[in-house]
Amino acid sequence: MGEQPGGSILKALPIFEDNDATRYAHYESLSRFLRELWVRWKEFSDTKTITTTFLSSSVIYDDFVQPISWMATPRNAPQRFVKEMAQLRNTTRQAAIEMYSNRGLIQDAMARLEEANNGHDVSPFCGLPTPDNESLSSEDEDTDSGEMVLYSREMKDPKLLLENGLEPIWVQGFGYPGTVPPEIDEYLAFNCARLYAMVGSIRSIFWLFGCDDLVKLVDDPACVLEDEIVSVPRNTNPMGYLMDYYSVQDKMPLFIQEVYDGVRLPRSFHDARL
Repeated sequence: MGEQPGGSILKALPIFEDNDATRYAHYESLSRFLRELWVRWKEFSDTKTITTTFLSSSVIYDDFVQPISWMATPRNAPQRFVKEMAQLRNTTRQAAIEMYSNRGLIQDAMARLEEANNGHDVSPFCGLPTPDNESLSSEDEDTDSGEMVLYSREMKDPKLLLENGLEPIWVQGFGYPGTVPPEIDEYLAFNCARLYAMVGSIRSIFWLFGCDDLVKLVDDPACVLEDEIVSVPRNTNPMGYLMDYYSVQDKMPLFIQEVYDGVRLPRSFHDARL
């Protein structure tokens, strides 16, 4: 594979910075995308047990086409930047095509595994365990001893929510168990379900990703973070999205914020290499 998907996006940021355009919405969108991408790639590289469940919700399925529309040369930038930005868009587009091709291979492997489990004589791709053997959570195996873990890298089975006294949520690919309540259905109406990865209670979402501290803190009188119905856009890291969302609103408890800030890139992260 050529340049990593975030490489050309990373190089686009200095064009905004050199032309005093860091307040542009496009600059902010690209910066946010890179922060989330950095966390997602770290999750991917740190995971030792690769399962079909992990792959189907991993960074490989993120939308690498969307950032192309944000890579527009700032209005007052010299003409030489226009050509440079065009080259970066082209590189990003090529990387997105390669990532899409990888998704196709993964989907093919998942189909082969399903056929094998149904008794058909097929050869699944090597290295991908069958659904009977796959683990919904490899947190214990992937975490170094002593490492502070804020949330799990993989989502628990949404069917376990009711069994654990939590409100069910709508999840892309899983749907909702039973009749969808009005407060969730209003997000999904008019064919809008395709826009979201999940919709539902933040307490339930926190629990699905193993963030027990936040589950306990939701609705705690001493904490301003309250349970509510939220929508998580597709092609985003759900916990990364919610952490950013509530951090901006100053609703994240300090001890949680300190841990989260430890995995965020600093202001000068564009000088690093993904």
